[in-house]
Amino acid sequence: MGYLLAFLSALLFGASAAFAKFASLHGVTPATLALASALAMLASAIPGLVRHGLPPRAAFWPLALLAPTYAAFAYAYQTSLAEISAPLAMIILFTHPVLVVLYQGLAREEKLTRRQYVASALAFIGILIAASDAEINGTPKGIVLAAFASVLCAGTIIFSARAAKSGAGAAHAQAGLGLSIVFLMPLILSQGAILAPQGIEAVSGMLAASFSIGLGLFFFLSSMTRIGASRTALISNLEPAIGFTFAWWLADEVLTPQLVIGSIVVVIAVIDWSPLIRRRHQAKSTAS
Repeated sequence: MGYLLAFLSALLFGASAAFAKFASLHGVTPATLALASALAMLASAIPGLVRHGLPPRAAFWPLALLAPTYAAFAYAYQTSLAEISAPLAMIILFTHPVLVVLYQGLAREEKLTRRQYVASALAFIGILIAASDAEINGTPKGIVLAAFASVLCAGTIIFSARAAKSGAGAAHAQAGLGLSIVFLMPLILSQGAILAPQGIEAVSGMLAASFSIGLGLFFFLSSMTRIGASRTALISNLEPAIGFTFAWWLADEVLTPQLVIGSIVVVIAVIDWSPLIRRRHQAKSTAS
């Protein structure tokens, strides 16, 4: 059951960017898409909050940081989707696990090996390859926004992990993410984008994008409790392939050779960074 939940999580997360791109093509603004994803996150947290109540006091500080970080992430990522192709934005965002471990190394929370430095360089090279066909994939602004979104996504993971160490549950983290609506609503009002999307395509794309993120996170967290974080993370590497398929189908995105090759390089680098693979490397080096 845990493996099925992990696959469903990868399916939903992979499809979410394509749904967002589809909604964007039909007039839904990035701010509205970001708000919708935050609302879906908050709604998915309510059953857990009812069951477990408020988080421990020690977890309030990292949980409080989740809201503005996720608000900035959601807006930057949704805006990047309006500037560049969904597959390119997706593969740039996919590097966030590397950024998390790099932070842990810089903060002396984990000792980094030479192999990990090589893997991080490989991920960067993969992004350069994927973004090399700018005429098809979009603008430099979109690439920068997607890279910024990847940094912020890494930040949400770090804050969530610190909250968990302080006794917060998955529902508390989801609620912290969902409370980003406090920061997104003034942005939407300032842009005059509070009006609901018009047309069945816009509404269906927005709802599909937002709830695929909310349900995807629920399945991801449920999978981790059954098969562990390492195995769940490995199955999550299916996300780019799933996302590319949905982007081609829903948004008529062009998959260039540079994008495909660069994406393969990034996925290889991210897989090499996964905790399960790193433990195997460490076991082999210890045995030898």
